[in-house]
Amino acid sequence: GDSGSLTYYGSFFDTTTQTNPVGNVVRKMVYNTTDISNGVSISSGSRIVITNPGVYNIQFSAQIQDTKSAGLRLVSIWFRKNGEDIPFSNTNVTVDNQDSYLVASWNYMLALNAGDYIELVMWAVGGDVQALTEIPTPGAGGNGNVGVPSIIATVTQIK
Repeated sequence: GDSGSLTYYGSFFDTTTQTNPVGNVVRKMVYNTTDISNGVSISSGSRIVITNPGVYNIQFSAQIQDTKSAGLRLVSIWFRKNGEDIPFSNTNVTVDNQDSYLVASWNYMLALNAGDYIELVMWAVGGDVQALTEIPTPGAGGNGNVGVPSIIATVTQIK
């Protein structure tokens, strides 16, 4: 493509609830749906693979839900590059009260080479946390018609 235009991108989401039933275990976030893409793809469920070198902005949002009634849940989400944790890419959020929701959403900018892959991972103290999907119910009215993916990730080449 033309080096002066932004040509590589991808938008991915997952339509399943991603559970984290055991505390202190890292869970890779996965995607089962490609919305649109050009030069960015999903491999092995969790890997966001870059075909062309450049600087990329990677954004995500995850609908986090507390599934247990008592206690505060600490949830950490961070980025990995080629299977290695990226230092200082983590953010902590907390959920409290059964069935409460929180949207974790941030972005990270990386210089990537052809063949590099990025993963998002989630870790929760004590488990009892999930990334929840809500399936659309046509005719339900309100937000019931739309549905909510458990995670959305978008990747945009910026240079």
